[in-house]
Amino acid sequence: MTLKQGNSVCWILVLIIWYSITASTSAQEVVINEVMPANSVTIPDEDEEFSDWIELFNAGTDPVQLQHYGLSDIDSTFPKWTFPEIILNPDDFLVVFASGKDRTEPPLYWQTIINWGDEWKYLVPTHEPPADWNTLTFDDQNWDSGKSGFGYGDNDDSTLISATMSCYIRKKFLIEDTSHLEDAILHMDYDDSFVAYLNGEEIARGNIGIPGIPLRLIRGRIIMITKP
Repeated sequence: MTLKQGNSVCWILVLIIWYSITASTSAQEVVINEVMPANSVTIPDEDEEFSDWIELFNAGTDPVQLQHYGLSDIDSTFPKWTFPEIILNPDDFLVVFASGKDRTEPPLYWQTIINWGDEWKYLVPTHEPPADWNTLTFDDQNWDSGKSGFGYGDNDDSTLISATMSCYIRKKFLIEDTSHLEDAILHMDYDDSFVAYLNGEEIARGNIGIPGIPLRLIRGRIIMITKP
C-alpha cells in the first residue's frame, strides 16, 4: 500500500469492491468514500504507476489516529494491511494505493482548490471580450456568477446558459507558498472543447485548434488566429 493525504473533495460512488475496515475507536467517523478497482489513468502513485486505490474520509469532528485501522479485500485475512502512525483530521481524505509496495510514508499532501459546484464568474459572449480577460488583474465584476458546470440542453449542469458557441469562465484562487507545491493536476469535464489559461498563459486545451495559437470569437463563430 502507498498513501496520499490531503483536503481533496471527491464524489461518493457505489463500491464495486468491498474493502473491510476496522478500528479500536471512532470507527463510525472514518468511512470508505470511494474505491477505484481498475485504475489505469486516474491517479498515479509516486512511481507514476497505476494501482487500484481506496479513499478514506474522516466524517467526524475529531482527528482520528489511523494506526489502529486495517484494510483487507478478503474477510478471512484481516487485517491484510495495517496503517502506520498517521492522523486523519476532520474533513480530510486519504488515498491508499493497493500497490503491494507496503510504503507507509505519505509521498504527497494535496488539496483540491477548485471543485465541481464552486462559484465562478462567467460570460456568454455577444462579442469578443477584452484580450486580457484571462489575466489575474482583469476586472470581472460585471460578469455573471454561477456554480460549475456550465451548459445547456443535457440536464447535467448547475448553471444553465443560453445556447451559444462558447462561454468564458474565470476563477481566482490563492496559493500562499508555491515553494510547497510539488505538482498540480487539471481535470476537465467538458463538451465539446476547451482552452485553459493560468494567469494569462495557456496551460491546456482539448479538441480545438493548435496549442499556443489563440482563438477569437467573430460573428458568433470561434476562429483560430494564426501567427504571421
